[in-house]
Amino acid sequence: MNKVQELQTQNNKTESGNNSNSSQELLTNNPVPGTPFRIVGTQETGFMVTLGRYQVTKRYKWPEEAEEAVNEKTYELLLGCMYAILADHEAAMEAEQAVKEIPQG
Repeated sequence: MNKVQELQTQNNKTESGNNSNSSQELLTNNPVPGTPFRIVGTQETGFMVTLGRYQVTKRYKWPEEAEEAVNEKTYELLLGCMYAILADHEAAMEAEQAVKEIPQG
């Protein structure tokens, strides 16, 4: 399970298990304008930059810090994007191979 899914699962448990006002905050999931990135997180867990389902930066204390990492185009962001693209490519290749292995008729 990747970090985004963990945060969403954690948020869902909080919402379903506790409908009263609590210290738990809702998960934020905001797009970074003009980019394919999103800022995801809470005050408790920190904020990270995501590309699709992949976390591409470390966690930051504030969403503004995460957005700044996108605007500065850091090596961390670049390498995170490369990892996300390669992981998606590998998954696509595995799926294609699995389809080819299905017996025909």
